[in-house]
Amino acid sequence: MQDSTKIPLVLVACGSYSPVTYLHLRMFEMAADYFNGHQKYELIGGYFSPVSDYYQKEGLAPAHHRVQMCELATETSSTWLMVDSWEALQHSYQRTAV
Repeated sequence: MQDSTKIPLVLVACGSYSPVTYLHLRMFEMAADYFNGHQKYELIGGYFSPVSDYYQKEGLAPAHHRVQMCELATETSSTWLMVDSWEALQHSYQRTAV
């Protein structure tokens, strides 16, 4: 962190990302703009978290392809967005909200 007086903030978005789109990237940028406008937060980073194959959505591309699509999208368009493959690699569906 650059400013220890601010609250560290990491943005995470779970979803199928089959495929990842420009609007998914914009969603993060819009959230970053919002929080950067509030002096009490310091944005540390943002993570795409694609769901596992066990989500069983019709037409869902295999998890390893969706992770790779997200990685390609973030590596060429952002210095602060990343991909976390943990959820995609699970052998059961992981609920993100109760």
